[in-house]
Amino acid sequence: MYPHRHVLILVAFVAAYGFLEVATLARTRAKVRVASRDWTFYAVTIPGMLSIYVPLVVAFFSRAPVARQFFAVGLILFVCGCIIRIRGVSELAGFFSTDVERREGHALVSRGLHAVIRHPAYLGTILLSFAVPIALRSQLWLFVFPVLTVAGELLRIRKEEAFLIKNLPGYDEYMKKTRRLIPGVY
Repeated sequence: MYPHRHVLILVAFVAAYGFLEVATLARTRAKVRVASRDWTFYAVTIPGMLSIYVPLVVAFFSRAPVARQFFAVGLILFVCGCIIRIRGVSELAGFFSTDVERREGHALVSRGLHAVIRHPAYLGTILLSFAVPIALRSQLWLFVFPVLTVAGELLRIRKEEAFLIKNLPGYDEYMKKTRRLIPGVY
């Protein structure tokens, strides 16, 4: 596959995902602050975005060939991550926020993906962060930004769950029935 073709395909997928993310946040009336007060938001967002954009820029300028198998696996991961993230945010129906907080009328969401795992939107972000480096076979970037994204997600999850146990009735019981990110595992 020609180097620029695979980069352009990934750019199209990233643009489509960006459009879907913004549309979902607007449709669900999610609370998004441009300058979030919560540092864990940045611990997730910055490495997550860098894991997508840095390998794309490097691939564009290096013109290195891409292995079709890696590209296919990365693209599948990207689509799965996008679907899981968008659906996870949609299921929260407006309770999603860039800050760890309780919104007015906040209720426990335990349907759809949330019936199986507590943080599907975070799982989607993790899959997205690994997808582009795998698709472009970027070993260096695969072990930098996605690993930082996972670390940021785990910190965010711990902070969020501690807050929700105290502020959302029934969350501690919900935790006993579901896993954080991987059904039946973690």
